[in-house]
Amino acid sequence: MLHQTLVLVLGLAAPALAADWDVSGWKNQMAGAAVPSLANVAVREAASTPSDFGPRPGNFDSYVLALSWLPGFCSLHHTSECSSLTSAQFSANNLSLHGLWPDQSADNQHNYGYCGVDPKVRQMGENHAWCQMPSFGLSAGALNDLSTYMPGTASCLQNHEWYRHGSCSAMTPDDYFTAGAALTAKFAATSAGRFVSAHVGQTVQANDLLSAFESQFGAGSRKYVSLQCAKVGGNSALAEVRLVLATPLQGTDFAKMLRPSPGGNCPASFTIPAAGSH
Repeated sequence: MLHQTLVLVLGLAAPALAADWDVSGWKNQMAGAAVPSLANVAVREAASTPSDFGPRPGNFDSYVLALSWLPGFCSLHHTSECSSLTSAQFSANNLSLHGLWPDQSADNQHNYGYCGVDPKVRQMGENHAWCQMPSFGLSAGALNDLSTYMPGTASCLQNHEWYRHGSCSAMTPDDYFTAGAALTAKFAATSAGRFVSAHVGQTVQANDLLSAFESQFGAGSRKYVSLQCAKVGGNSALAEVRLVLATPLQGTDFAKMLRPSPGGNCPASFTIPAAGSH
């Protein structure tokens, strides 16, 4: 179980799947996977403190939850998580955690970051020397659990995400990554998450995916979703889904937290690549 030390009560049990959701391999994906269970977590406010480097932590008004489609990413990159990706993994059939970014609504480039981070460490992050960045106190247990929902841990993505974004969250490392993993697991069980899982390896209409989202969150709620695509072999492929969430986080209740997202770049139709399709 993920370490239950959240700043906020997230109250998530293993996501209940619709009875008619029959996605091949789902039971194999989840067998042995640690689904975040965050009920009965003590509330603890982490105080933001002045820092010698960078901006002050806690000075933000929203979060961006960035969820990556790993098979699409791996169509363009050859990182450690890509070389080990198999069709049975959670991240081959569900959107996985890129990051949970404290954000300022007027900052469209997401420049708010690196709060209290030494410039030398920041330079490591910007140079993609993520595995050389110093340890920041993430427990071994939390890292092991996180690896299911953030496969980029194979390339030390957690180091980059902590120093670039988590440092500004006013959370502890375990709290921060537990929150991100819990939100990722919950999104997988939404109508939009199930739509993606059910159409792996297929070309889909953006309207159909957005309509699936609206079927759960109401007419017009598509304005809360940003679909990001990339060119793979000359065709548009799903790369990422982003949601803007209000602060403070209201557990994993997306309906209470969703805020309008900037428009994405996906065309009317795009593919959802399967693992190994590259």
